Amino acid sequence: MTRVSCSIRPTGLILAFVLTLLLAVATRAVDWPQFRGPNRDGAWNETGLLKTFPVEGLKVRWRQPVGWGWSSPIVARGRVFLFDAQLMKPSARERVLCFEETTGKRLWTFAYDATYPEWAFVPGQGGGPTATPIVEAGKVYTVGVCGQVHCLVTRNGALLWERNLSKDYQVGEMSCRASPLIEGNLLILFIGGKPGACVIALDKKSGKEVWKALDEPNR
Repeated sequence: MTRVSCSIRPTGLILAFVLTLLLAVATRAVDWPQFRGPNRDGAWNETGLLKTFPVEGLKVRWRQPVGWGWSSPIVARGRVFLFDAQLMKPSARERVLCFEETTGKRLWTFAYDATYPEWAFVPGQGGGPTATPIVEAGKVYTVGVCGQVHCLVTRNGALLWERNLSKDYQVGEMSCRASPLIEGNLLILFIGGKPGACVIALDKKSGKEVWKALDEPNR
């Protein structure tokens, strides 16, 4: 088994999302259901990896146009999930997109309005989601850059619960940028909120607060 360790920085201001599959891999790769992979260590344990790229380049199996954002795509149970934003000044809409892994067919979209400051609409200023979604037990969890948290059914994008952290915890402008973490029944978020809510833990089934801690700003 070959172990490849990598540190992938999400690409900002995404205009098109291209999924390239390595033809040399005979079996479907392991899932990549959260930021930096299954164990959040940036390591990919897989057999049959190419040691060098073909001169003509890798074959693109499919591509789909998407909006703006900095979060990473994730893959779980044959589906690719991507979190982006449509920036149409003065309004913004954050979206969760779900594609079929093998064909690139869009299966569903979940979208909602987000309040962005004027500077976020300037190209190169970092508008769009930053936190990478996380998939676990048939649900996908997202954290918008303004603190809107959603729990969706991976099968059809149905909304199970939502929270607006900017209202509940005095979250700073465009400051919810860290990717969520699941530990047991907890959805753990680093939001830099107040009072005493730099880090919070929500019940992953209901979205209710379980605990909060620290009073340091989100930097």
